[in-house]
Amino acid sequence: VIGLMLPALLQAQEKVSLPDALQKIRQMNPQAAAANLHAEYRGAIRGTAKMVPKTYAELEGGQSEGPYFDLRLSASQNFQPMGLVKRQQDLYNAQYESALLQTALLQKDLDKLTRQLYNQYAAGKARLLLLEKMDTLLQKSIRVSKLRVNAGESDKMELVNLELLANEWIQMRMMTESHQQSLRRRLAILLQMEGEAEPVISYTYSPSAPILADTGFLQKHPAVLLRLQDVKAAALFTKVEEALYNPEWFVGFTNKSVTGWQSSKDNSTETFYDMGNRFFSGTVGLNFPLFNKGGKARVAAAGIQEKYSTAMQDYEVQQLKLAYSQSLTEWQGLFAQLKHYENNVLPGLNSVLETALRRYQTGGINYLEWSMTTRQALQTELSYIDVRRQLEDKIIDLQYFNEN
Repeated sequence: VIGLMLPALLQAQEKVSLPDALQKIRQMNPQAAAANLHAEYRGAIRGTAKMVPKTYAELEGGQSEGPYFDLRLSASQNFQPMGLVKRQQDLYNAQYESALLQTALLQKDLDKLTRQLYNQYAAGKARLLLLEKMDTLLQKSIRVSKLRVNAGESDKMELVNLELLANEWIQMRMMTESHQQSLRRRLAILLQMEGEAEPVISYTYSPSAPILADTGFLQKHPAVLLRLQDVKAAALFTKVEEALYNPEWFVGFTNKSVTGWQSSKDNSTETFYDMGNRFFSGTVGLNFPLFNKGGKARVAAAGIQEKYSTAMQDYEVQQLKLAYSQSLTEWQGLFAQLKHYENNVLPGLNSVLETALRRYQTGGINYLEWSMTTRQALQTELSYIDVRRQLEDKIIDLQYFNEN
């Protein structure tokens, strides 16, 4: 007896439901972990906006003031350019928000990828169930053919052709099983597991999808929000570049000895000063860019980057609208196909197969007519499964655009 029984494949290490897979991938996927760390880095670096430049200190010893040995201690402190701290703080906050949006966008992408994987696995299971059902019918026909051959009512050509048809369906089953195993391995990789992980399928297709003619909701999509945040960050970066060339305050302090005889103000007396006698002085000043051609070029370049970010934001919105419109159009076409199958094609298909098998068993049709009818029925149901899978993929696409 020829059947569709295949050698046992590797067993999945763990069965994983879709909600569990979505949660684990968000937590364990290396790309998601990297995005979370990047956001954490951007959050931590915000504390550096108020960082004060290093203090300069110098100790000098020698005969700088005369024949005696003297010590001079100097210290100076620069401050950041005027207005830079506030602008840097705003920029770092904007970059942190961008990192959070990047993480949210990545999570949406991973969710979409995972849902599509589960949808493909569900379609594969439906194909395998269909092939098992058709194999049952084929085995009945093969048994009838053998009885005919043994009774001399038919030649062996009939049996050979039926067995060839069975082998054809075995190949289809093997290809489907191979694809299912590939999906199990992909899921295991996404979950950071060894071997295979089997998706738990509760396959109830949902042809309904959010249909919105107004695409204004796309403005809330993380990809668009990320671009808007990039525009904001680019504008803040321009302000930071401008502030870098603002004047900088600095203060200085000097403490030194002047060893030797020193005259009083009226020159009436002289007093000897050693290193224990200290003299002080202080300095306050401004650093400013006297020659600032390079700085102006940097500010101009930052302005161009700002315009680029704005253009990319407009492009992102346009691409999302185009992708949404295409997915919606494809969903409408697939939904019409699905309803045609369910209302006009599938309801009578089982009765056609049963009638064909009964007529073949009683000699009403020959094996060629039966095999042709069976093959057409199989291809019809396989096409229905494929349309259902494509429809689910489009629903996943539309949910990707609409769910924030």
